[in-house]
Amino acid sequence: MARTDHQAGLVPARLKQWRSRRGPSQLDLALAADVSARHISFLETGRSQPGRSLVLALAGVFRLEPQDLNTLLVAAGFAPDPLGSDMQAPEMRWLHNSLELNMRALDPWSATVQDKYGNLHLVTRGWLAMLRALLAPEFLAPPINSYHMFFAENGFPAEEFARLRFGPVVMKDDEIRAFVAERGLKCVAATVGEDEHSVGMREIIDIKHGGLEKWGFSCEYLGTSVPVEKVLDAAIEHAAQIVLISTIITHGDMHRNNMEKLADLAVEKGVRDKLILISGGTQVTDELARSWGMDAGFGRGTKGINVASFVVETLRERGR
Repeated sequence: MARTDHQAGLVPARLKQWRSRRGPSQLDLALAADVSARHISFLETGRSQPGRSLVLALAGVFRLEPQDLNTLLVAAGFAPDPLGSDMQAPEMRWLHNSLELNMRALDPWSATVQDKYGNLHLVTRGWLAMLRALLAPEFLAPPINSYHMFFAENGFPAEEFARLRFGPVVMKDDEIRAFVAERGLKCVAATVGEDEHSVGMREIIDIKHGGLEKWGFSCEYLGTSVPVEKVLDAAIEHAAQIVLISTIITHGDMHRNNMEKLADLAVEKGVRDKLILISGGTQVTDELARSWGMDAGFGRGTKGINVASFVVETLRERGR
């Protein structure tokens, strides 16, 4: 395999490091690797560079783990050895454990670990929640393959793929304003549960922050720590078409309970098909919100134009 430019100084440093840890002298190392002691000395001073076969031989003498062997190969200017895809193999536990910690930290966002063949080894709960809402159960039964999910005849819906890939539509101000004025769109908004934060919601609805009011939406803000039942009752009372709730992600899954409860109550009261239910919050994702009964979820960085454009696009799709 061809050598790339080696990282100057790293091979000597690595060899000295491992010889110090494992204990052999330069002579012992030379005998075990079938080279001269002088050559080992030249390697450690940077006067010579090892070939790939010698790197492998030295790694064998030092009994290096796969990740340490690859570090030495890259330092010498060679491509790393494939680590394989059996994440449960004993020699791969170090990598599995490291990736598992990273995936836990990524929840509730959607993320996967997969090999070049599309076989999934680790997924987050956020990913699982999103795909459960979009795919038949057989696609999520191990072993899971991402290529199969996307290209099977009854796999991932093409329109959902387009939406996730290209992101939400952002419409022009005049287009939104004309659509809202023609229909007199109304919105009921609240921060639900025990959340006392209101800044994010204010930025989405207030005209001074470039919120929904800028395009003519009539917004009724109910405040913070509002029960879900009160939010829905207010939407019915004001004949609103849009319900906005803000929530924080909690360890007790109260955010999930609030979203599911709002959706269930709307069904019970016979108004689900008349409402656009939207959830927001710094850690809320569209995938999670949709999987828990919402029509959309908006997270960190969302602007009023994003929500306004989504509402207009959704009502057009519903023919209203």
